[in-house]
Parts: sequence; structure tokens; C-alpha cells
Amino acid sequence: MKDITEKATSIFNKSMTLVDQRTINKLNKFVKIQKDKTDPAFTDHIIYRINCKNCDAFYVGQTKKK
Repeated sequence: MKDITEKATSIFNKSMTLVDQRTINKLNKFVKIQKDKTDPAFTDHIIYRINCKNCDAFYVGQTKKK
């Protein structure tokens, strides 16, 4: 859809209309599925690791707030 998006953006920009492109595949869409329920008393400053199912890559994160 790259060509269609570029053409549509060009047309809208000429008519003084702002166009924004966003992806629907964001990390939080996938991370929420894999989260375990945790006692609310232990939900801050936790380090976690999520492994990729397709390769050896992984994501490491840390919570800061409850």
C-alpha cells in the first residue's frame, strides 16, 4: 500500500489537510497477551524478559510504577 499511501498523502497535503500514518502492530498489542497476573504489592521495579518465538532475539523491560 506504499504507493497508494504516498499518493493519498500528497493529495490531502495539497488541500491543507494533515495526514498521519500509524502502524496497528505495536509492541503493547503482543506484550499484554503474555503478561502473568502479579500481586499488586509486587508490581514495581520488576525486570522481565520476553523471548521471540521465531528467532533467538528477546526483549528486556522494567516496570517503574505500580
